[in-house]
Parts: sequence; C-alpha cells; structure tokens
Amino acid sequence: RRGGRARVRRVAAASGGRIALAYSNESGVAVRVWSNGTWGRARGVAGFDMGATYKHPGFGTSVALYGTNGLAVAWAACRRWDCLASAKTGVDVRWRESTTNGTSWKSRVTVASYGGSSARRINNAPSIVMPSATKRYIVYFTAAANYSTYRVMYERGSGKP
Repeated sequence: RRGGRARVRRVAAASGGRIALAYSNESGVAVRVWSNGTWGRARGVAGFDMGATYKHPGFGTSVALYGTNGLAVAWAACRRWDCLASAKTGVDVRWRESTTNGTSWKSRVTVASYGGSSARRINNAPSIVMPSATKRYIVYFTAAANYSTYRVMYERGSGKP
C-alpha cells in the first residue's frame, strides 16, 4: 500500500472491437471486457486467501483476446504471503480461459510450477498471445529462489479450450 491505496496491476488487450482489461489486487485476478460499446462488469478469474494454496495478490498479469468471445488470462501466483521462494515453495504461472467474454471460465491450469526444479522456484511475468481458439503462446521468466540462475521460457499449446 502507498498512501492508503491498494496497488492494482493492470494490462490490456484489444481485438475486433473488444478490449479486455485484466488486473490483480489483494483479493485476486479479475477481467473486464469492453464489447458492443459498453464495459462489462468485473469478472473474477482467480482468488487469493491466506488459508489457500495461493496467498498473495498475483502479479505479472497478462490477457489475450481471440475470436468474438474468447479470452485468456495468465498471472504469477504466490504460494507464500510475501511471494518469496525457498526449497519448499515458490511462485507459479497460472492460466485460465473463457469462451464467453469472462461470464464463465474453464478450469485453472498451472503452466509453470515452482516444483519443476530448483532452478524454477520463481515463475513470473507471463506474456500471452492467442492468434486463434486453438493456438496459445506464453513466454515467462523463471529463476532459482535466490536468482542465481534465470531464463526466459516459451511454451506453445494447442486444441480447443
């Protein structure tokens, strides 16, 4: 918090007369879509809770639009309240898709897990592109818990959401 105001991280994407604004705050990740000349209401993508697996506001949120109603959101999700990584915990990159402009969602997917290897305890800053409903591209940053090693990762997915 700065000056009593919560930090909100926002990103946007536009395609075919639609605009999507994805953001994270203390309670979770959400998205709003501009379509047919008006903003839709905020739609929850993922929540955070101190008693749950993901405890801290996500960061590095990314959004992509495809087709007439499709959208995808990716974010870094902390398994600790302070987002620090260790030998036993870290930060995952998560993904979720909607084919209804965010009114309903497919299941959440972990794209990169802190448990993948000791060189991948921190996974963050996802950037996504979806040129069609069947093609998904994601780039993200991964590092060891102490940042002694790091790299940029690229993954490609295919198939219907």
